[in-house]
This record gives sequence, C-alpha cells and structure tokens, in this order.
Amino acid sequence: MYMAFKHSHLTLVILSIALFYIRLFMVANERPLNKFFKIYPHINDTLLLATAIGLSITLQQYPFVHGWITVKLFCVIGYFFFVFKALKASPKSRCQWVATGAATTCLVVAMFTAFSKLIF
Repeated sequence: MYMAFKHSHLTLVILSIALFYIRLFMVANERPLNKFFKIYPHINDTLLLATAIGLSITLQQYPFVHGWITVKLFCVIGYFFFVFKALKASPKSRCQWVATGAATTCLVVAMFTAFSKLIF
C-alpha cells in the first residue's frame, strides 16, 4: 500500500507543478484558460492531499507530532496560497513575479524537507 501511495503522490506532485507553470505562462501572456486548466488542477491538488494523508497514516507519522511533516504541511499550504496569488495577479506585474518566486521557494523547501526529513 505504501508504494502505491508514494508513487501516486509523486506523480501528482509533478502534475501540480507542471499545471501551475503552464497556467502561469497562459495567464502572463493573457491567454484564456480553457475548462481543463480551470477544473483539473483542483482535482489534482485534492488527490495530492488525499495521497499525502494516506501516506501519513500508512507511515504513522503525523503533522504536529513529527516536525518534518509539519514543515512540509506549512510549505504546501504556502505553495497553494502563492499559486492562487500568482494566477490572480495582473499579468506580468511585480505581484505576480513575487508570488511565483514565493510559490517556487515553498515548493523547494517542501521537497528538500520530504527528501531529507530534516528541519531547518
């Protein structure tokens, strides 16, 4: 069961990142988002969180008990927040670029924490 959750989670992470940068490119170039790019990212992120919960239960490592998962949880929440800000900001504005940088930083910290299981 662990391997199914792990591989599903990693696949959904890659899809989430790819969808974010594709949508960002489309928004920054003032191209309209079609229905797929408006709906599927929400489905993907919901499945991403579901697999994260499944992994947490399978491994019996929980946020606020194990520090590295707590750090990762807050980074993922920050990532979702900054993705929202980046996609809602006016195209090519400073706010969009700052939010994109913050989202990318949250992503890098979450991945480093997940791979190393270290707390800063």
